Amino acid sequence: TRDGCCAVNACPGESADTTTEAPATATEAPATTTEEATTAAPMTTTEATTTTSTTTEAATVTPTDEPGLAYPGCFWHFDISPGQQGKCTNSDLPPGVFEAWSGNPMYMFDTADECCRAKFSPDTGCPLGINDVGCTYASETTTTAAPEVTTGPTEVPGADWPGCKWHMDLSDGAYMGCTNSDDFPSAWEGNPGQMFDTAAACCDKWYGGSCKSIEDVGCSYASGGDGETGTTSTEAPAEPGCMWHMSTTVSGKVCTNDQVYPPSWDDNRSQWFFSTSTECCEVRGGCDNVIDDCPDPNAPEEPEDPSYMKIPGPRTIIDFEGGAMAYIDILAESPGWTMSSDHAYAGDSSMTNVVDDESWGTQSDLVLKVDLANPSTITFRAMIDVGQGYETFALFVDGQQRNTYGQRITGADAEPTWLPVTTSLPPGRHVLSMSVVKAPERPESWPRDLKSEGSGSVWVDEIEIFDTL
Repeated sequence: TRDGCCAVNACPGESADTTTEAPATATEAPATTTEEATTAAPMTTTEATTTTSTTTEAATVTPTDEPGLAYPGCFWHFDISPGQQGKCTNSDLPPGVFEAWSGNPMYMFDTADECCRAKFSPDTGCPLGINDVGCTYASETTTTAAPEVTTGPTEVPGADWPGCKWHMDLSDGAYMGCTNSDDFPSAWEGNPGQMFDTAAACCDKWYGGSCKSIEDVGCSYASGGDGETGTTSTEAPAEPGCMWHMSTTVSGKVCTNDQVYPPSWDDNRSQWFFSTSTECCEVRGGCDNVIDDCPDPNAPEEPEDPSYMKIPGPRTIIDFEGGAMAYIDILAESPGWTMSSDHAYAGDSSMTNVVDDESWGTQSDLVLKVDLANPSTITFRAMIDVGQGYETFALFVDGQQRNTYGQRITGADAEPTWLPVTTSLPPGRHVLSMSVVKAPERPESWPRDLKSEGSGSVWVDEIEIFDTL
């Protein structure tokens, strides 16, 4: 507070205090708005200049007011303005940053205190204080926006298009808007973290209840009045063996019922498991994807297939040294790979791809087919010396890409080093492909003249399969 500061620094007089604090507020506002669109800056700057005395009075007469009360609806975030590091603010953000941070509880907070505790210290908060300058989407200045942009005679957006879900407006030129159009990624379909029953719910999710635009244009899947198309609000509670949880196999904000999770979660199921995907996504602050993949306990057993290695557990190692598991089947499935004694994580041998810089747009797969008796974690060591723009190294599981590396991975000596690559799998048969994917066409920088361009080689060794039950 000002009183605390003056107690230490012996401020002059009361009148001097008031006049010296006003310029600080006025100069901070332009610093924040210079990164915004040019149309917003004049408005904010004018307000800061013409209301200096009012702002100063609020700061000195009511120092105990909670920050942000003058700007309802403005989210607090880490201040990225030049020279303002160490603070939280409720200012506007550049459009690209706002879109990336919106709805993410790791970046956007309801109060200054929450922001300071999360981004700096739960005990001492923001080391350099806060910038309570407000945003252009504050509720008191945008509550009249919806009636201006809605179309048609109806008062409630979407009433003419029952069943159409509302989502962030991705159309060209759209900014801080929601719409019920068909223009959204297919991954959003059926995702309650991205698709909403009302425009208000969409605006609340992404913009603190203050959309700048609401485009009520309708969708091709409008239900014609029954309101059921595309909705997940009537989702039935899951069976005990199909409870929803955070995905441990797919990156991002993903909820699934695949039942692949750490055993410790069973000790506190109320924290980790949910009856519906909607509940799971709400806890995560929305989902990027929802994967319905519950194992069927009544599914018939698959016929025997000798190409799949049976993994009974609890721990199996494939080390390419003739140890715990043979590797003849791996070589048979992987014509583009061969045994190598150039590098080895353990022992004398590893597997490496055959480099061919004449064949672009190709993929060379080291294939491991396993039949897991229980949920398992698979970890292997990879020495990755691929060149950026030349090729990538990726792990695919049952055709789904999980881990990708687009450049060489080096140690302190700037030479390729061994990297652990880990993924989790449910019981059953799975095909793992450790793949070197060549660029679609020969890069302009070819041939490889620099170390950073790599050799195009990848070595794989010490595949460990660990039963997680």
